[in-house]
Amino acid sequence: MSTARWWKDVRVRTLILVNVAAIVERADESLLPAVYNEVGRAFHASPKDLGALTLVRALVQALVCPLSPWLSLYMPRVHIIASGALIWGLATLAVGLATSYRQVAWLRGLNGIGLALVFPPIQSLIADLASPTNRGVAFGWLQFMTYFGDILGYSIGITLAGIPARTIAILFGFGMDGWRMAFLVVAAISLLLAAFISLFAQDSPRQFLIEDLSNEDARRRCLDVDSLADSCIDGSDPSSATQPLLFPSHATSPKPTSPASTPSTSTSSKAPYQPSTHTPSPVLSPTTPSSPSSPHSSPLSSPHHPPPSSPSFLSDLSHVLRTPSFLIIVAQGIVGSFAWASLTFLPMWLELVGFSHPSTALLLSSFTASCSFGGLFAGWFGDWMSATWRDSGRVICAQISAGSAVVMSTVLLRVVPQDTRFFWVYFCVLVLMGFLISWNDAASNNPIFADIVPERLRTDIYALDRAFEMSVAAFAPPTVGFLAQAWFGFQPSHPASPPAAAPAAAPTAPPASPAPPFAPPSPPSAADPQNAKALSLGLFWTMAAPFALCCALYGGLYWTYPKDRDKALAEAAEEARKGQQHHKEIQVVS
Repeated sequence: MSTARWWKDVRVRTLILVNVAAIVERADESLLPAVYNEVGRAFHASPKDLGALTLVRALVQALVCPLSPWLSLYMPRVHIIASGALIWGLATLAVGLATSYRQVAWLRGLNGIGLALVFPPIQSLIADLASPTNRGVAFGWLQFMTYFGDILGYSIGITLAGIPARTIAILFGFGMDGWRMAFLVVAAISLLLAAFISLFAQDSPRQFLIEDLSNEDARRRCLDVDSLADSCIDGSDPSSATQPLLFPSHATSPKPTSPASTPSTSTSSKAPYQPSTHTPSPVLSPTTPSSPSSPHSSPLSSPHHPPPSSPSFLSDLSHVLRTPSFLIIVAQGIVGSFAWASLTFLPMWLELVGFSHPSTALLLSSFTASCSFGGLFAGWFGDWMSATWRDSGRVICAQISAGSAVVMSTVLLRVVPQDTRFFWVYFCVLVLMGFLISWNDAASNNPIFADIVPERLRTDIYALDRAFEMSVAAFAPPTVGFLAQAWFGFQPSHPASPPAAAPAAAPTAPPASPAPPFAPPSPPSAADPQNAKALSLGLFWTMAAPFALCCALYGGLYWTYPKDRDKALAEAAEEARKGQQHHKEIQVVS
């Protein structure tokens, strides 16, 4: 009974589906790195070639990201998320059936288009539903979910990659490499998710708030324009002007009102909550009839929602790009994302050290799980630090995390012996490392982004940040591969003549005929110390130095963040006043 009640709540249902989308999106991103070793042997690809696959996907993702806020002007954000899930699901399905390296490269580019459309609307929805005083916790939960997606992707990839094709043939009736089966599983989950979001999620959170609350509750919980404007003038804390919409700090929440007490057709009760002209139009609830003014009217063509124009969209992007705090966070994000992207070679390195597929899966799952809990802790800690030191608390959190990343990457890659007998040392180092280096997004970056621009620009700022960071981070995997091969002596495997022990594996495929597309590759060696050392050196130089620079760049926010935050609050107050005045003029005309 309780389950049916929360499922009928549109806000709760949409939040659940949005977080599931974040999980599956990250699972799809981490799937290919989890099976680098198997894909490399299947297509005779070197580390540089494998890094190029991630480069193609990430570059396309970076180029398409700015399309997401433009689409949000014309369609609900949940529809954008569903479309992205459909695209990446079909591309992932095709990768599992690909027969050449070139096909995989093209399909990873298509995969990047779908992934690019999804995350900025997710972040925008979360920012809209959270109050300034609890925004860190909201993004902490989102980060917790995304890292759970990493665990899911790595676990599916590494676990299924270790299953022989013969076993899959016995279980399912057709022979296929385990890594291919992993892509098919994630593709099926993605397509199912796209269908669920299309059917059950709705936009916008502001519309949900209007429809679900009585007039008194709505007036109490929504933005008080006058108090916000006064707080911007007298310097008091403007966050007190709003009440939490998500993750409230108080113990009790307002009781839901009966449908009879909720206005359904009155436009005056909705007037204070109309978004600005650049905000995505909300999808009307099934219980709320559309305006009777015109049988063919749509939200985008109504007086409340004038159709957006390209010049206004470009001016919004220009506004974001002129914000100093945004430029600083993007600069450190470009450097930091380069280091994080290098971690895509972590599964391959652990396998070269000699760890088995189950051991590698356990180590990576532990690392990503600790990242999840680190982000969750960081969200709370960032909110507490922000309440204690309003102008510098979130910046301090970011510098602690970035500095810890330098130390922990040095310990992991240069101090711990590369020997499988030190499994539990690797386990402890990876758990501590994951907990400490995962603070920045939840504690600092995402809450600061929501503070330094008006609400209508949140999708824009998250999309631009993702585009800039990914455009440079895309080069991290090829750089790791280049350093490992050119500088540190990594020797990739080549399709040379099979070794002397090959006859033992001959029954798996007819010796007289060429290998079919889904034939299992030759089994890997237990360990490769030389290549493991070379790859660890490549990882070290693409992680420790960028994290150190990242820590230094955060220092600029001590000067820019307070000014940008107060400026955004003043702009929001002015836009809200204009919105109220515009609605009063419409009432007079009608």
